[in-house]
Amino acid sequence: GVARAASRPNVLLMLIDTLRADRLGCYGNPRRLTPNIDRLARSGTLFLQTVSQAPWTTPSHASLFTGLYPTETGCAHASTKGNRLEEGYLTWAEILQWEGYATAAFTSGIQVRGELGFNQGFDVYQDVDYDKSYSFESIFQRASRWLDEHEGEPWFLFLHTYAPHFPYKHRQYLGYR
Repeated sequence: GVARAASRPNVLLMLIDTLRADRLGCYGNPRRLTPNIDRLARSGTLFLQTVSQAPWTTPSHASLFTGLYPTETGCAHASTKGNRLEEGYLTWAEILQWEGYATAAFTSGIQVRGELGFNQGFDVYQDVDYDKSYSFESIFQRASRWLDEHEGEPWFLFLHTYAPHFPYKHRQYLGYR
């Protein structure tokens, strides 16, 4: 019931693909570029030692969702061949869903599309159109509406954006290199 739902914490997993830790104030950058993230870090959990299981999105997320290495999930290939989280791998979204959590994901990353198997365990999994993925507003609006619909129940919400990644213009770095 409601009393049990209130005793379980809500879970927000927000991944900002390609955002470097050394650009965040909560990790020591003095330039005050990320006041909202820094405020969230002060009131939430901040991990000081983390290791990515792969240098790119698909296998990293497959490991994050399952707790398995990329070689175990089959998402370790450098090409798109085989880089899919196949059915049968237990994700923590599935576990939370079984425990009565409402689960949703709003993503903008072509490498974490639902059709690649990342939708396992989610009641709602929406991939934002790729041409809108450079802006977090579309994802935020969808997530906000979903949260309003699930107020008062335990929820797990996964948000993913490539917003800091693009536009990447190689020419701007030629002089620096």
